[in-house]
Amino acid sequence: MRLSNPEHPGRVIPVLSPVPDTPVLSERLTGLVGDSRSERTRRAYAADWRRWEAWCAQQGTSSLPAAPIQVAEYVAQYGTTVEHGRSKPHAAATLQRWVAAIDAVHRAHRLPPPGADEVVRNALAGARRRQAPARQTAMPGQAQPLSLPDLRLMLTATASTTWPRGVIATRDTALLLAGFVGGRRRSELVDARIADFSWHAHDGFHWVIPVSKTDQEGHGHTVVLPRGQHTLTCTACALTRWIQLRATLAAAAAAPPGHDDTFMAQSTGSAQTLVDT
Repeated sequence: MRLSNPEHPGRVIPVLSPVPDTPVLSERLTGLVGDSRSERTRRAYAADWRRWEAWCAQQGTSSLPAAPIQVAEYVAQYGTTVEHGRSKPHAAATLQRWVAAIDAVHRAHRLPPPGADEVVRNALAGARRRQAPARQTAMPGQAQPLSLPDLRLMLTATASTTWPRGVIATRDTALLLAGFVGGRRRSELVDARIADFSWHAHDGFHWVIPVSKTDQEGHGHTVVLPRGQHTLTCTACALTRWIQLRATLAAAAAAPPGHDDTFMAQSTGSAQTLVDT
């Protein structure tokens, strides 16, 4: 379709086609999030986007483009209230992934990601702070959750630049931060593999956990590990350092291809041991 230009009768103005409505976008969601993401991440984002669309339909608001204040309200609702069939509000890590899915669809349409807005970031930070006291209160028979001050003390005590303790410290720092920020269990840290972690420029590392204790159907899920404001407690920084160091050790040791690519390694041993496990 073209319109004539009244100021220049000999020229025409092209009119862009209208943006497809939301139902069409939902059907194409898998393609929108891009093939660069893993299949598990695409499935998680698709489910998260459908949840967001349903909420927007109930509120009578637009899901795409989404106003940052609406995304913040979405985070606030599910981060502070107990949804039917649940015993507690959704975890902050889950809310972070929901926002990441909303941002991914917006970026696919070259729209500003609402999750980058300060009001959304503050809502996520508030959810993390609100849930912190609950994490620090253990049920009878359960281990006491680690507090942030204690984590800082552990990270400071772990830091080392000597060989091979510096290598072990780099690994342990990444594990501690991934477990703390992601709210994961010790067994999930032990089972983690390098291939389970992937970098996403817009929201940090994605950690795909194939099976967890709370995943009754065994579908697995994705945990978002965002950048931190402080170097000591920045999970993305710690993971990057360990993955790069591990690759360097593997190259130096000329490790044969095809052996187990575990994230963990023995707490003591040679560089070859750290590479092989």
